[in-house]
Amino acid sequence: MQASHPQVADLYEMAIKDSEEGARLVWRQKPEQQQWLEAREGAYLLRTNLTANGAADLWKKYMQLTEVEAAFRTLKSELAIRPLFHQLEKRMKAHVLVAFLGYALLVTLKHLLKRVASENSPAKALQRLAELYSVLPTIR
Repeated sequence: MQASHPQVADLYEMAIKDSEEGARLVWRQKPEQQQWLEAREGAYLLRTNLTANGAADLWKKYMQLTEVEAAFRTLKSELAIRPLFHQLEKRMKAHVLVAFLGYALLVTLKHLLKRVASENSPAKALQRLAELYSVLPTIR
């Protein structure tokens, strides 16, 4: 029960006790935790092992983390770059470089589309570009 509802698990103390009827669940509410529940209601709490010069610095680091996570989601979804398990370090570095360049191009495209007030997203623009074909004359 505590695993299913971790947001309120610390408000209750639970134990399985043997009795004459068999095993029974015994629980009690922790009234001392109620004040903590009310204080944290609607608040966004972060726990970290990072050191910072204050809450603003810590929040800035957290926002950078969310931006990196969003970049990885973009790499996996819009750019369809999946993890590859390379055996050689130089291949792994090359894969990271290609993924980074792809992401940099996507961010540039997003800013260019925003500058021209386009309603297209980078994903739509890439889809439209995929429809283009290059026709080269054959040399005989």
